[in-house]
Amino acid sequence: MDQIANELKKIVKAGIGAVAAGMEKTQEAINGFAQKGEPIYQQAKTAVTDAADKVKQTVSDGIQGISRKPGVEELISRIKTLSQDEWEQLRGAADDFFAQARHTEDTPDGAADVENTKAPEAGEDPASAVDPMDIAEDMRTTDTADNRPEE
Repeated sequence: MDQIANELKKIVKAGIGAVAAGMEKTQEAINGFAQKGEPIYQQAKTAVTDAADKVKQTVSDGIQGISRKPGVEELISRIKTLSQDEWEQLRGAADDFFAQARHTEDTPDGAADVENTKAPEAGEDPASAVDPMDIAEDMRTTDTADNRPEE
């Protein structure tokens, strides 16, 4: 009977040893996988951080681009790329703007009074004597034949 008890103890101890060895091997495998995964994890972390920074910069640039006023050179560059229809729309809007500027004077209530326009008087600021229609005419006659469709 002692021999059977000793054999059963051996079997139980072997089972416990097998579980312990399995746990050790499992722990070693997990540590090995973690070590092999660390560089990949760091690369992924860096890539995500870089991508987030690029998105933030793009959004920031976009907001600045929306809020900034374009310069004259940029406007001229954009005008040169207009189609004939777009050019005609721009021309019509400019004509309307300059016609209103030419014939409009503020009335006491703040509304436009087309009837009561006055010519610049002697001694008045020369800048106020500039005729907006002359500017519009200059825009029409500027040589842009290479940059827009024929009229």
